[in-house]
Amino acid sequence: TMLITCQLWSKKAPTPKEHFKNFNFKAGISSYLITLPKNTIYYHSELVHKGWAYSSTFSQGVRKIPVSTLKKEEFDVVEVHDINKNDFFLSWDMMKNKKYDYLNIFLSQIIRLNIHDKDTFICSEVVAKLIGLTSPNSYNPRSLHNLDLYLNKLKPTQKQYI
Repeated sequence: TMLITCQLWSKKAPTPKEHFKNFNFKAGISSYLITLPKNTIYYHSELVHKGWAYSSTFSQGVRKIPVSTLKKEEFDVVEVHDINKNDFFLSWDMMKNKKYDYLNIFLSQIIRLNIHDKDTFICSEVVAKLIGLTSPNSYNPRSLHNLDLYLNKLKPTQKQYI
């Protein structure tokens, strides 16, 4: 099995002043709702591999874009090691061009009922699926960022027991 390394890009939520400066109602309300119940600064996740950023957005659904189109200074970046290459691309082929999961944002991420559509995806769900995590719909940008920071502090032999 070939393993690959990617980068997890966790987007920091804008300050209230930045929110109103370039306010987009749909994105502004959603980023506020995503960060509010979790007391976090992160509201969006991207997984970067070989110049491409994989994620899901309100406007595009599940997509990959050139990483050069993102503003790296808006993200905290950590390395993600030991991703199964075959599983990564099989998961991507299954998710690409699917719609954004609005239901998951409210019923799984905010209210925590763990109700989501199995054929639509939010950003953290795309990233969690690509890196091979179980229950990908239960992750949010903060938990992904914290999980990877934790796993990267472990020795490779300890990772298999988590």
